[in-house]
Amino acid sequence: MMIFSHTFLALSYTKDNFVRVQNEVVAFETRKWRILEQIIIRRPDLCALEEMDIFTCFLKDELPKYG
Repeated sequence: MMIFSHTFLALSYTKDNFVRVQNEVVAFETRKWRILEQIIIRRPDLCALEEMDIFTCFLKDELPKYG
């Protein structure tokens, strides 16, 4: 069994909370395709996604396309 665990970094934590990182780097629009790519590459049996407060706007639509 393959388990994929990833801390999504909730949107409420991303804006202006990192001193040395620009907001664009941690913005969900920047990271969402990389996160999806890692899930697709690993093809886990179980995904444990922490700090995820935006499932309905992206992964809910994208994940079914890949089984």
